[in-house]
Amino acid sequence: MRLIDADITIKELNDKIARLDAKQQIYMENGLISIADSMAKKIELCIECRELLEHQPTAYDVDKVVEQLGKKQNNKGFGGTIQEIFYDLGLENAIEIVKGGGIDGNTNT
Repeated sequence: MRLIDADITIKELNDKIARLDAKQQIYMENGLISIADSMAKKIELCIECRELLEHQPTAYDVDKVVEQLGKKQNNKGFGGTIQEIFYDLGLENAIEIVKGGGIDGNTNT
């Protein structure tokens, strides 16, 4: 499975719909009805795809994962045992990786 940014995909679909709509208007103005009808069908398909994406449940919520990892931390700092300190450091690293999205090795927020 691969996660995508649905918001970016929806924006791209909206841009495509706008471009197709502009072309359709030009074809209509010039009497090219059959081509305009073809554009209308493409617009409808893009709208259906956008609506499908908009209604999909969130498969992975970064904020919720970060929250859950944060709850597992001991947060004792230097007052904890060596195991607790290393455990918290590991969780801190995991939180940074999750926030960064893991794209191209990016671990920065």
